[in-house]
Amino acid sequence: MSHQTVLSEYFTEMHKIASSVLQQYEQLAQSANNPELQEQFDRLSRDEYKQVQLTERLIEILEE
Repeated sequence: MSHQTVLSEYFTEMHKIASSVLQQYEQLAQSANNPELQEQFDRLSRDEYKQVQLTERLIEILEE
């Protein structure tokens, strides 16, 4: 298995995990009754969204 294939599989798995975590944070933010807690989950969602974008870009680079 090539180095590129291994990296692609790794980043694909990272993307799946980050996407799942993002959905969970968004759901928690929407269901939070406490504004401070909602803001914390919103912040975590924004950070996790960046991870999703990063893994998407890394996969794109490997496919070029």
